[in-house]
Amino acid sequence: MKQNKLFVLGFTMFIFVTLFGGLIMIFLMPIQEIRKNIQIFYNGLYLFGIIQGISIGMIITILSATKKKVNT
Repeated sequence: MKQNKLFVLGFTMFIFVTLFGGLIMIFLMPIQEIRKNIQIFYNGLYLFGIIQGISIGMIITILSATKKKVNT
């Protein structure tokens, strides 16, 4: 149960931070820049999401491993 909760928490965090980062990028860029760089923006967001997902996954796995070691 704890592992499932950690996974769901990490997944929701990943989604929220990715969306939040995308919104920040949209607000920072002018409308013309968005029209020019929308493909670059989506590629960057995708890469950012992958990197973030990997980092969150690593943190979750480390936490679960340490908890397992402490329990045994």
